[in-house]
Amino acid sequence: MTRAAGTIRRRMAVADRRAALLQIGLDLFADQTPDEVRVEDVARAAGVSTGLLYNYFGSKREFHVAVVAAAYEQLRAATEPDPLLPSDERLRASLTGFLEHVRDNATGWAWLLRGAPGSDAELVSLGDAMRQTVIDRVLTDLPAQDVTPAARVAVRGWIGYIEACAVAWLSRPELRQDQVLELMVATLHAALHAALTAVPEET
Repeated sequence: MTRAAGTIRRRMAVADRRAALLQIGLDLFADQTPDEVRVEDVARAAGVSTGLLYNYFGSKREFHVAVVAAAYEQLRAATEPDPLLPSDERLRASLTGFLEHVRDNATGWAWLLRGAPGSDAELVSLGDAMRQTVIDRVLTDLPAQDVTPAARVAVRGWIGYIEACAVAWLSRPELRQDQVLELMVATLHAALHAALTAVPEET
């Protein structure tokens, strides 16, 4: 084996181990808030020492941030619609992915969607990046002339609404998922209609 090949193999092993530790953190995140996910529990589940885990992440906060970043990346993937679908079907597919992902990871996502990371600038930035992804998806499906400043504000406000709606739904299981989805779709349409009619563009 050449030195380069050996180096690549070692790097892949490190990346694989780091990914495995993150996955354990994400598994724990499904049933606990990120603050409750202890590195000791992760190390024990992985069969490694706490010291070795710190070799990969440096500190508990670095691990915490990495787990939240991985959670947002999973959410991004879960809500990525098929680009070949018609725009309304893309919206419903994305919202279905959102609701299913939140439902399957209820405790951790309730913590994030309630805004618990508000005092940590890095976690806030991760959440803002995910929200911008959603804004871009919605605005991309609008006619260019409808992408006004008011529409941008309306979509950002709608994201806050669906996050609060999802948290409320987690504690109200008698409301079906499809009912919550239609409520979210109708609210977006109403918000965009208001943006176009109540705040007309200046000419």
